[in-house]
Amino acid sequence: MNLKKDINKLLIEKILDEAYGYLKNVTIIDYVIGVNYVAVQTETGVGLAYNFPETKSDDCCINITELTGYSGAKIADFIYKKDFLLNSILVATINSVLKNGQPDSTSLYEKFDFTDKVVGMVGDFKPLTKNIRDRAKRLDIFELKNIPGTIRPSFAKFLLKDTDFFIITGSTFVNFTTDDFIHFVNDRCKIIFVGPTTPLSKALAELGYIAGAMVSDGEVCLNLVKKGAGMHALKNCITKMWVDKSNF
Repeated sequence: MNLKKDINKLLIEKILDEAYGYLKNVTIIDYVIGVNYVAVQTETGVGLAYNFPETKSDDCCINITELTGYSGAKIADFIYKKDFLLNSILVATINSVLKNGQPDSTSLYEKFDFTDKVVGMVGDFKPLTKNIRDRAKRLDIFELKNIPGTIRPSFAKFLLKDTDFFIITGSTFVNFTTDDFIHFVNDRCKIIFVGPTTPLSKALAELGYIAGAMVSDGEVCLNLVKKGAGMHALKNCITKMWVDKSNF
């Protein structure tokens, strides 16, 4: 199935369908809402998801201070609340149960030949962007923040049709923009989902490659997120993972 052309469901809904069999059998044991990330602990482990602090809703319909004991099935309903923080909690919960793939710390520029290729990328992730820019024919970086040398996401629809590789961060699952980008990618383009927010999902691997992460030390992870840690600090408690169709 070409998921890029399947418009009946959002990608996050397909991933939720895959994870639901696990979610209905777990509960929230602990969770932390940090400045940069949300971490959720269930019986199967700890999952991470990016937090968009600048988009918090003042009229959130859920008391986020009382989620301990919530069933995974109840958390699954957060997808319909249209709230970024609740969606961060949902994605982190999904990431606590999906364990697909193999440990692999190989860099993307070692896995793929970006030489003379057109590369699109959501988010300016140094030093990855520098290494790709040195090789690629063109690198288009789509970024919400006003960073010199980047392009506003609204222009992606005009540029992605020429892209050979498209690297997209898992944080787009939190703010519901993944499909906005994927819809405009051409069929020959290789799609690579990156970062610890990206679910290690079989459904997602049908569409592209996943360079994600799994929390390897839950206690340390929860403590670091509580203290406002970013990815640099969290590297010590996660394992980089690789998922593609060949894993299944």
